Amino acid sequence: MQVFILLLIVTAISASHYRGGTFNYKKLNDTAIKVRWRLAAKRSWGAEYECKSLGQHIEGEYNGMLRCINCGTKQLVAGPLNYECISFSEDQNWSMVEGDTIYVADRSNFTLVYQVEPERNCRMSSNWIDLVNYGIRLCWRLVTKVDLTKDNNHSPVVTMLPVYTVRSGCKSVIPIEASDPDGHVVRCRWASMAKGECPVPVDGNSVCESATDNAILDKDRCELEIPVLGEAGWYGASIMVEDFIDKDSTEPLSSVPFQFLLNVTQRKGALHFIFASSYSNH
Repeated sequence: MQVFILLLIVTAISASHYRGGTFNYKKLNDTAIKVRWRLAAKRSWGAEYECKSLGQHIEGEYNGMLRCINCGTKQLVAGPLNYECISFSEDQNWSMVEGDTIYVADRSNFTLVYQVEPERNCRMSSNWIDLVNYGIRLCWRLVTKVDLTKDNNHSPVVTMLPVYTVRSGCKSVIPIEASDPDGHVVRCRWASMAKGECPVPVDGNSVCESATDNAILDKDRCELEIPVLGEAGWYGASIMVEDFIDKDSTEPLSSVPFQFLLNVTQRKGALHFIFASSYSNH
């Protein structure tokens, strides 16, 4: 029994490897899209994320599933995800991978969700790195809302890195590097629990809504400002990026997630990473 409990503790700790991610999609017809994902995780986690060279092809964790949650048929989009390494950091021990697939739904309006399944097991099998602002061993969830009846050929595209290093006690201003291939207006907001965009809470906590009490997200400029981060450690942020037909529109054409980390340090240090590739919609 003691050995079993110890194994559970080790599993829970080692499973805290998620670092963030995003989706985007290109409309192919009234029911089909080309969906593209970008994910970041602990590089030393294992074969699922151990990037050793750029362009390396690997397969994701077995219980990570991308599904259409409101489709009647063909609910499974992909799982586990296949992808290739596009960036990694040896200093901060993360890898970033991306991949894509073509999905034909049974309807024109649907919601894609990527998460660990079954969701109730996320705390033990795959979760966020322990976070100062939210807590430990928290579930993750990426949600993309698709409405192919709208005059919209592409969702917004986010091309940021998964981890940003800032100094403790300093104001942090982070521009969200998002654009829209169709030239639509792009805005950003916090992920909303009420809109089904957040993971199941663990001990009452979920990586959702405002990252900190004093965080300011300029929705029109897509710029995140956090006046002061005191305690050193990891801080998570979960943002939804949306495109609008023009500056006066209040109804988004599409919504895609972007989740990332702030690494707050006590002293300034160099950030070494290898990066190649960016999203393309082709």
